[in-house]
Amino acid sequence: MRGSTVPFVSKLNHLSLFATKILRNQHQTYTSKSCYSSSSLSFRNDPTVLPTALTCSANSKCILLGSQIHAQIIKLGLSNDVFSQNNIIKMYTKCGLLAHGLKVFDEMPMKNLVSWTFVISGAIQTGEFEMGLGVYLAMRRTGLVPNEFALGCVRKGCAALGNKELGECIRCFVLKVGMETNPFVGSSILNMYAKLGDIEDAERVFECMDNRVGCWNAMTGGYAQCGYGFESLMAFSLMQYKGIPMDTFTFINALKGCLIVGNLNFGRQIHGLIIQSEVAFSTAVMNYLMDMYFKNGGELYALKVFDRLQNYILEYCVFKSLTR
Repeated sequence: MRGSTVPFVSKLNHLSLFATKILRNQHQTYTSKSCYSSSSLSFRNDPTVLPTALTCSANSKCILLGSQIHAQIIKLGLSNDVFSQNNIIKMYTKCGLLAHGLKVFDEMPMKNLVSWTFVISGAIQTGEFEMGLGVYLAMRRTGLVPNEFALGCVRKGCAALGNKELGECIRCFVLKVGMETNPFVGSSILNMYAKLGDIEDAERVFECMDNRVGCWNAMTGGYAQCGYGFESLMAFSLMQYKGIPMDTFTFINALKGCLIVGNLNFGRQIHGLIIQSEVAFSTAVMNYLMDMYFKNGGELYALKVFDRLQNYILEYCVFKSLTR
């Protein structure tokens, strides 16, 4: 039990030392009197210090570091600085402390589009879908136009709640402002329709999208999600015919299609394409490939894939050890 806590303690000590270093450097940067004489403070020597520290705490989920940075920002008189406050909201929501992020958001005298987007994203990511949609509607009432990230988050909330009516409103808004050609927005709306089981509307959205791999992945994944395995495989075949590059998600969606239709031969063909691609040793792809073989009567092939993956992992570990 004692041994299991050592990595966590070591990581915490490392982050604390990093925080101390960041704060010390930052204190040296902002000790001049001019820094305290104005509410719109500028980071004279290194404006990236605070955002870097907050990003570190968010990525490591270390609230200790984040709260220390937040306290230092208050001491520096940066409570009215929108950029700093936005980064604090992002840090708290990524650490799973949505209530703390909302408190910072409520206390901001000025909010911009990024502020609203971080709150919407944080609410959706923590499963507070109704709150996320409510914040989105409140933002729209202020007159702000949402960006593709806010629309993507709201799309996810609509799908989770089964709110097709609001989803339709979002699609109409996207058409109105001319964002229907944005691959991220288009893929998000397509995924929303697929999760709502409306594959026909998903196809109509797809027809307006370009030939980027992400758009095709959204369609092949949408077919598989709705149980249309044959259509998913047809879209996959069309991608290959058109010479569209394939990535990890492409092969995973195709393997899902094989699972639905139970076609072992097509699965073996996909396996051949995987070997020729750059994702031949992707753990996620190999897991789906083994699952496809096991469920379609190809146990021997699944075991061969497993052995090959194990050998690759062993060789990789040995190589990394020798190159240190």
